[in-house]
Amino acid sequence: MRAPQLVAVCLVLIAGMVLFAPGVSAATHTIAAGGHFDQIVTIDSITDVWQYSWSSDVNLHFIVYSPAMVMVAEYTGTSDTGDVAWTSSTGDYVLRWENTGNSPAQLTYTIENIFGDVQHGINTAILVGAIVAVIIIVAIILIVVFVVMAGKKKQAPQQPMAGQVWAPPPVGGRCPNCGSALTAGAKFCEKCGTRFG
Repeated sequence: MRAPQLVAVCLVLIAGMVLFAPGVSAATHTIAAGGHFDQIVTIDSITDVWQYSWSSDVNLHFIVYSPAMVMVAEYTGTSDTGDVAWTSSTGDYVLRWENTGNSPAQLTYTIENIFGDVQHGINTAILVGAIVAVIIIVAIILIVVFVVMAGKKKQAPQQPMAGQVWAPPPVGGRCPNCGSALTAGAKFCEKCGTRFG
């Protein structure tokens, strides 16, 4: 696979992970008279922002609690939109709808982690980039090893052992050391024993 094709595949994988990342919750819930309903959202970092939108057929008292169960937002009515973001700590924030009326309430709500999906995509891109970098590094190492191994096969001629004389390959069919006639393709001189490189 060529580099442009590899990059294209990585981008498609990242886009798919971003598009199908978890973080959206849409539902309806019936809250009995005098009862309440809680929805928990987790904020792991300063980039997490949960955006909510809800409506009801009767007035509800809506409260957002921090992980320490300290009220950070409050509203009474039949619909509201807003967001829950990092305040002073990470953890589980509670969205609570209280029905203080005398009849059941039909609650419809949507909650979405708008920047959490972006962060998920960035984390995925970093992971895919790291994997691609490792693959490239391994490929470079293999190429270097292959080149070094191929170079070792083309070694310089062996050094002569003690008592041996080496000479350049013969020219004109005569030994360069003693001048004796040589047979074609000879590797050494039969008269003086000189080896040819």
